[in-house]
Amino acid sequence: MRLSLEKHPSITTALIPRKAGEWTWNQDESINGGVSGRLVSTFTPRTAAVFRPLWALNRAGIAVLEHEMLDVVDDVSEKALRRAITDWRAQGNSGPYRRRLEALAGIDLLALTLQQVDELPVRESNAARFAVTCIAFNTPGSERRLLARATDSDDNAAQQWVAAAIDRSRLTTMTGGSADIPNPLLAELIQRPGYLGERAIELVPMVTLAPDGDLLRILCEVSNADDARAESALTAMGSAPATDQVKRALRDALESTSTRRRAAALGGFATHWPDEARPYWNQFLESRAAPLRQTAEVVIPRHGDREDIQKVAEHVSKLIRGKPPSVVYVPPRGSEMISMLVTHADDPDARRALDDLSARWDRLYPELRGWLEEHHPFVAPSGMAQTSEATSSEPEEALMWPPPEVAIEEDGVLIWFEYTDMFETRAVFEELMAANPEVLIIDGDREWLRFSTSVDDPRALVLDLWERAGGLPT
Repeated sequence: MRLSLEKHPSITTALIPRKAGEWTWNQDESINGGVSGRLVSTFTPRTAAVFRPLWALNRAGIAVLEHEMLDVVDDVSEKALRRAITDWRAQGNSGPYRRRLEALAGIDLLALTLQQVDELPVRESNAARFAVTCIAFNTPGSERRLLARATDSDDNAAQQWVAAAIDRSRLTTMTGGSADIPNPLLAELIQRPGYLGERAIELVPMVTLAPDGDLLRILCEVSNADDARAESALTAMGSAPATDQVKRALRDALESTSTRRRAAALGGFATHWPDEARPYWNQFLESRAAPLRQTAEVVIPRHGDREDIQKVAEHVSKLIRGKPPSVVYVPPRGSEMISMLVTHADDPDARRALDDLSARWDRLYPELRGWLEEHHPFVAPSGMAQTSEATSSEPEEALMWPPPEVAIEEDGVLIWFEYTDMFETRAVFEELMAANPEVLIIDGDREWLRFSTSVDDPRALVLDLWERAGGLPT
């Protein structure tokens, strides 16, 4: 694809792929104050091949002004289209068959392929559905048609159309364009319960919300839903107008007893009313609930100021004294706070915290050292690592995770782990489950666990064992 970028000194560095040979970037001469060039990727699937370099530019703060797909084809006969779909259904991702579909584009081809979805038997139409997602990704304005189709489809089919609309909308907005998302269609979809409505809410930040519009009103209503849409709606309010209606919805969530809702609401509330958010983020930072503390670690650097430096410095000192994390985040946990300290390095508390990082350099875990070397190399001590203490602090207290969701079904009890980076708590929990003579673990993976039991109240059993494993009590 061809990209037009704003002029930036880090373009060449940002476009060095992490995986050698994943893509090549051939830059042209600067034009009109910007830079253009051709990027060729060997990655698959196509969506990842496009998004991975775009995310690299995004992380470096480089704006993409325009993009053009250079390998797409929009002039294909109905017969050739049917053959391409049939070949992929028979051959799958081997050979050139997937890439043929991924190169298709155009509103006319999109309409023709949607027609084939309607005409083919269900088993055969799955390949046509995949072709629709490929064509839509390469076609400006396809979001409107996909969302219209989603509103007239059952939940399973609608999820596929919404997912394709999200990919296209994200591509459009990341490359300087505006997504074609009609608010009435989006409002109808976010009212659909469960996963479909949750995915549709991902499109909200890509539209303009009128302060007195139906979409904003419905978004606020959904923030009180009894499913995962609530947290998604609260998160999306960060891009909503700062109305009294939005403020009430976010404050109600912050004052609720739900850890998930409170964590989801803080970012939006801090975006619009940072001074009023300060008591909440200070409370979250001191909480042992992992979602609350980790949310504060991101929100404070984004919306705080010099007034927050002392607490940030104290927290960073605790983080670097804890044991190495069982899950390594990218960027490392606390990195936003460290960058805030760098920004305010003239503050005495910030300076002491940065000196503390340097003094403990040889005891920092490797991923954090690597991130510091890349982003703030002056923190790394020169020559031999220092071992003197620049400040005195206790390590961070162990984090606690909210209990999982429990669904009682005919063939057993299903536990859903929303947070998948709580390895230690979950390991102890499963040991307690396995040791219980009234529990038989049937199956499970990273996100769920199924078991059978003879106890009268399986939900109470799970919550009790979770708390004994070190999780948050209910």
